[in-house]
Amino acid sequence: MIGPGLSDSDVAAIATSPEAGLPWELGHGQIEEPALHRGWQLTLLAAFFCGYLLQYPLPVVIGIFIIVFRYVAHWYSRRALRNVEFRRRFSKRRTFPDEETVMTVEVANRKWLPLSWLAAVDHWAETLPFFTAEGEALPERRLDLTTLMFSLRGRERAGRSYRILPTQRGIYPFGPIALRAGDPFGLFVNRASLKQRDWLIVYPRLVPLEGIELPYQAPFGDVAARQSIFRDPIRTVGVRDYRPEDSFRHVHWKASARRQDLQVRVFEPSTAYTLILALNVATFERHWEGTRPEIVERLVSATASLANHAVERRWLVGLTANGAMPNADQPIRVPPGRGPDQLSFLLEALAGVTSFTTAPFEQFLLRESSRMAWGATLVAVTAIITDQVYASLSRLRAAGRRVVLVALTEKPPQPPLDLLTFFAPNEGLAFDPAQPGGKARLIPVEQRNPGLGIRDWGLGIRPSSFVLRPSSSAGGGQ
Repeated sequence: MIGPGLSDSDVAAIATSPEAGLPWELGHGQIEEPALHRGWQLTLLAAFFCGYLLQYPLPVVIGIFIIVFRYVAHWYSRRALRNVEFRRRFSKRRTFPDEETVMTVEVANRKWLPLSWLAAVDHWAETLPFFTAEGEALPERRLDLTTLMFSLRGRERAGRSYRILPTQRGIYPFGPIALRAGDPFGLFVNRASLKQRDWLIVYPRLVPLEGIELPYQAPFGDVAARQSIFRDPIRTVGVRDYRPEDSFRHVHWKASARRQDLQVRVFEPSTAYTLILALNVATFERHWEGTRPEIVERLVSATASLANHAVERRWLVGLTANGAMPNADQPIRVPPGRGPDQLSFLLEALAGVTSFTTAPFEQFLLRESSRMAWGATLVAVTAIITDQVYASLSRLRAAGRRVVLVALTEKPPQPPLDLLTFFAPNEGLAFDPAQPGGKARLIPVEQRNPGLGIRDWGLGIRPSSFVLRPSSSAGGGQ
C-alpha cells in the first residue's frame, strides 16, 4: 500500500523534525500514547476501585483485564521496531535522462514477534516521476514524502519495486526515513528516524561530436606522434641492440638474456593533450538578475558532450565551473585525468551543477588559469559574452595560454582577432536536452580582422566540426 497514511500535522512534524536526520538504533524510538487513551485508563482505574469498594465483581474484572491489556500493548509497541531493517536498492545509481532505473524498497523483520503494521515515511525526490511495476504513476506526494505501509510476520521480508524514468539531469536525494509501528490495537505508537540516505545521479544528455585534435605542448602524453624529440618511458613498442649512448636504465634484461646480447627498449614518441573545460553558468550579463534554466541545460549538455568526446580519445580532461553544487557556495573543480573513472567524475560534477554563480566569469577565468598546467587548452563554454570576458580571454592568450571559446549565444559573436571562437546556432537547438535527436554544430566564427585568419594560428578548420590540429614543430611549443 502506498498513500498519504499520515495527517497533515504528522507530515509537517516529520518534514521539520530535527530528529529526522539523526542516526538511531532500532527499537529505542519514542513511545507515544494518545491523551484519549490516558483518560480512559483513569476512568477504568476509578471504576476498578469503586467496584472493589462496593463489592461489584464485574468492574473489578474489567479493570484488571484492561490494565493487563494496556501493559501488554505497551510491551508489544516497545519491541515493534527492534531488529527491523529498511533498505533501498537501485538497478542503476547513475543513469542518463530517459533511461529507466528500478528502485526496490525492502523491509525485513528479523525477530519472531510479528509486526501488525509498519509505516515508513521516506523522502523521495519530488521532481522524479515514479511508476509501479505495472506502469501506473504514483499519486502526487506532499513535501516529497512517500508513505509505505507494511505488515510482516515474524522473520519475514517484504519488498516493492518502483520504476523511475528521469527526464532531467541532477543529483536526487532519498531519505532520511521516519518509521512508525505499534500494537495491533492502536493504543501505542513507536516512532523513530533513520539517517539512511541514497542518491540517484542523472548525467547530462550527451550529443555526438566529430573528431577533435589538440595542439601538443608537453613532452610526454598518451597520443602517438610521428616524430618527436621526446619519448614516453611507459610505452614500449619494441627492442633493439644496445648502443654506447644508451642508458642502462632502458636495458630490457629479459630480452637480453633470451638473445644473449644486450637489448634496449624502444619507446613510442607521444603527444599529451590536456583539455580544461571552463563552464559559465550565468545567463545574464549581471548574474544576480536571475537565470534561464533552458540555457543552463544547453550549456551543461555542451560541456558534457565535449568532455565525453575528449575522454574517448584518452585526453587529459579537467573541468572548472563558476557554478556550485546544491547547498554549496564553492566553484566546481575536477582536476585533469585519464583514469577509467574520469568521465564519471566529470559527468557527476555536471549533473549537480546549479545556476548559482560564485563569481563573474571574467574574474573566474583569470583566477582559475593559475591552476592550469602549462600547455593545457582552455575551452570556455558560455552563453553570455561581454567585453570583460573577451578581455580576460585575450589576456590569457597573450600570456601564452591556448584558449578556445565555445559560444551558445543567440547570435554569432564578434571575437577579437586573436581568439579562436566557435558558435552553436539555435537552429535545431544544438545541445538542447529537450531534443535528444538534435545534432551539435560548432561553426567557426570569422574574426574581426579579415587579414588575420584562423590559419595564422597554425590550425585547420572544417566548417561543421571543432578541429584543432597539432603544430608541425617537434617540440610543439608556441
